[in-house]
Amino acid sequence: MHAHQPISKWWPIGLGITSVFLYAVGGGLIGGSPSTDGYYIYINTGMYYGGIALCALGSGTFIAFIVMLILYFVRRNRSAHHVENGHGGINYAQPQTAPSYQQNDMAKSGSVATTNQMPQNGTKFCGNCGSSANSKFCATCGAAVPGM
Repeated sequence: MHAHQPISKWWPIGLGITSVFLYAVGGGLIGGSPSTDGYYIYINTGMYYGGIALCALGSGTFIAFIVMLILYFVRRNRSAHHVENGHGGINYAQPQTAPSYQQNDMAKSGSVATTNQMPQNGTKFCGNCGSSANSKFCATCGAAVPGM
């Protein structure tokens, strides 16, 4: 998992539900372990220690739940505030929108410009973000430039 990638919300939810389930079953085993015949109280040690073990597992799962909950909120907030994640400059804070192109004289006259009409100086334009590129990949967004 990448350092800036947020954690799925289902990890803390699953650990929380598992913790509650283990506590409930462990408490039921501990509560059901004693029995009486009217004079003496007998304790089924297998049920009792099984309940103790499940409560201990529930405690460990609860600690993992707290840690995952903290990591979920920290990574979610951190990834929402980072402008660049190190892989092509993708901005997670703002949605990707189509680039706004300036209309030149040919576009204003009513004709439609196609991707085959490129500038005469050899400069190509990125189909993803619209910036000019002089290599196979766009320096702004990292996408492959068509025709290079």
